Amino acid sequence: MTVVYGEDELPNLAFGKPVEAADQSVDYPKARANDEDGATIYHSNSASGFDDSGNKQNPWWRVDLMSIVSITEVKVVNRRDCCQGRILGVKVEILDVDGGLVDIRNIEHINYSDGIIPFNFNGSKGRYIQLTQEAEGQFLAFADVIVHGTTLIDGLEDAALNRPAISSGVYGGNIESHAVDGVYGTLYHSNTPSAWWQVDLQSVIEIVQVTIHNRDNCCQFRLNGAIVEILDERSNVVASEIVSITMKGNVNVAVIPFPADTLGKYVRIKGEDYLHFIQVDVYGSQFVVGMGNLALNRPVTYSTQKSDSPAIGVVDGIFDLSGMYESTTTQYNYVRIQLDTTSVINRINVFNRIDCCSERLNNAYVEVLDFDGKVVAWNEGGSVVNRFTITADNNQAMIPIDLPNVVGQFVRISLDHGTLHVREVEVFGHQSTTDMPNLALNKQTYQSGSKGVNKHVSLYANDNNLDSHTHSGMQTNGNWWFVDMGVEVRVRQVKIHSPLDFRRDFLDGLKVQLISGITRETTGVNRIKLTEDSGVELDLNFEGSETRYIKIISPHEDMELSQVEVFGHWKTDLLPNLALHKPTGQSTTLSTYSSGNAVDGDINTFAHTTNYNNTWHVDLDGLYDIIHVTIINRQDPDTRDRLLGAKVQILAEDGTTVNDERQINELSSLGIELSYPHAQRGRYVQITLVGMVFNVAEVEVYGYIPGDAPSSLVLSS
Repeated sequence: MTVVYGEDELPNLAFGKPVEAADQSVDYPKARANDEDGATIYHSNSASGFDDSGNKQNPWWRVDLMSIVSITEVKVVNRRDCCQGRILGVKVEILDVDGGLVDIRNIEHINYSDGIIPFNFNGSKGRYIQLTQEAEGQFLAFADVIVHGTTLIDGLEDAALNRPAISSGVYGGNIESHAVDGVYGTLYHSNTPSAWWQVDLQSVIEIVQVTIHNRDNCCQFRLNGAIVEILDERSNVVASEIVSITMKGNVNVAVIPFPADTLGKYVRIKGEDYLHFIQVDVYGSQFVVGMGNLALNRPVTYSTQKSDSPAIGVVDGIFDLSGMYESTTTQYNYVRIQLDTTSVINRINVFNRIDCCSERLNNAYVEVLDFDGKVVAWNEGGSVVNRFTITADNNQAMIPIDLPNVVGQFVRISLDHGTLHVREVEVFGHQSTTDMPNLALNKQTYQSGSKGVNKHVSLYANDNNLDSHTHSGMQTNGNWWFVDMGVEVRVRQVKIHSPLDFRRDFLDGLKVQLISGITRETTGVNRIKLTEDSGVELDLNFEGSETRYIKIISPHEDMELSQVEVFGHWKTDLLPNLALHKPTGQSTTLSTYSSGNAVDGDINTFAHTTNYNNTWHVDLDGLYDIIHVTIINRQDPDTRDRLLGAKVQILAEDGTTVNDERQINELSSLGIELSYPHAQRGRYVQITLVGMVFNVAEVEVYGYIPGDAPSSLVLSS
């Protein structure tokens, strides 16, 4: 069912919410200011002024909206009985979750007709509305506060914000991107009736709501009867809703909910009349199949390119012809996309040109390459293949290529004979977690309840034992399990292992929620949607979302977890780089490329040895508990693979005892990050490499003096 609110019908998001105030008159309590009763008022007990110590005291009143809200309007309803002038000098503020200022307006006039003083906030996002009286000697008094806007569902951000948008046509400068740019002063406007507009979310999203902010200066009725469609990766319509509005006043916002399990990559709006709207918000959570487009804005190499159709256009997120790539020759052309790191790829979308000549892409082939640029093979229908060939049978505007979790770092599209032109390339999957440790291992855990005394308790889900498992206490209103990582983490993947004998259908709908330890707000959500291929081991992928707490929520009456593993890297913002400008050494030195170049803070310099059996080390000049090491590779593409196979060791104070050793088996475009589940104590970090000359741009080491960890770090050594 579609719900639409007009100017007089918008829900008041402040109604009945918790309020606070600096003080209150006994006869005019603070709760009267958001009770939607214009006949009652709130009145402060004191006036603005200076106390006996000379400190300025301003009466204030604040409402907690209980969620992050995209606020379009705040109406202050003045008292009607008397003393209306007391509202002058009041400032109206939007505050964030920490009470920080987001936006502000000042009351500078009085409305004597109905007492309503409206302020447009253009979608500013905040949790609290605060009114403060700053006029000298004045009390704070008013009848009501009304807040209009959109509550961000589940704490999720707008999935359509700044995503690529296309349409049937535009009127003047009212282009498609205006509807997803977060700016409420512009709009999209079609150039003809019977128009359509579409946004690419660049990932499969479980969509729960689409919000359309209608044009507000005229012609709002044109949105009536428009159809909102959800499309899958192949542009098939999977769900649709009709915008049905009853005109009353000035219709501003249409809220269109969608049923559970609505999965889509595109949102399209169609109308028989002209289409125009200010913003389109899409709320939902990323589906389990993976992350967003891994190819977006990544580096591209090519055989040849036209100056007005460069190769970088295939990864710019622009789907019209202005972003198309075209070669200048007709022999052995290619375009190659470098992903940020080795990734597990399950889908590639190739977008052909749509104006003409689409057949020219026939016989082009798509390959996945590993870190060294070697072609990767995979099994398809019992046969080993190493490419997907585009033919007349599968050539269309978008050519979807499904892959069986192929591991690689490059995607290459080649055409041996003919001019190569490609409009856009998308790559879906998730970044590899090879050799990443489980950062949740043995961290503090909690759960909604345990079945049996001291049996199936919460810690069994992160004890590195697949033979043990948690079992919630048969909660009829759902169950949850919770782990405190002890410090902020940039999460790449959460892996859930279920007991073999657990009811498989009880895994469906399981939600993984990431919660910041700083703001306590949700930073990421992912849900499990079972397919025929789903097993007892489920991967939920994130794009480096920062979190301290991970909560698994089940809508079912029963939940069992064998293991929960968290892969990613510790967030090291609060820690200094212990290696910076510290003493270093290496086995040999080429020319002026000394060992100290790797700790000088400059990634444009590098250390370099001369032989093929090398060691490099840094002396931290003291004993430290180390939680993270970042190695920034030399950025020359011809030498970037030299670090493969190197061993990174943390050495004790004697310089010989190895307290920890890791081998580099994968590299990102920058280099490699190594996080330690528990702090490793040592004085030296040493890198050894056999069979290849050693060169590295920078080595960064993060940790703290034993027993002196920052308050935000509770990792044990």
